[in-house]
Amino acid sequence: MLHARYGDGASGHETDKVSPSSPKNVELLAKGLNPDDGGAHMVYFDTPGGGAVFSVGSITFPTALLCDEPCSQITANVLRRFLG
Repeated sequence: MLHARYGDGASGHETDKVSPSSPKNVELLAKGLNPDDGGAHMVYFDTPGGGAVFSVGSITFPTALLCDEPCSQITANVLRRFLG
């Protein structure tokens, strides 16, 4: 019963967002639709040393991977980029 674990979606009640202290090159990939601007930000950015960071911004995101096609597709695209 994957849907039972999915709850209200990939952007749960505990979320992280882009802020003034975020890296200047952060790219906003998606934003949760929680009420009162509470949605998590899914972001990506390159690091100065040649690495990269992908952050989903919500602790409930992993349960969405098997139930939510857009979340799965974005994650697959990011992983392909990391491996390419």
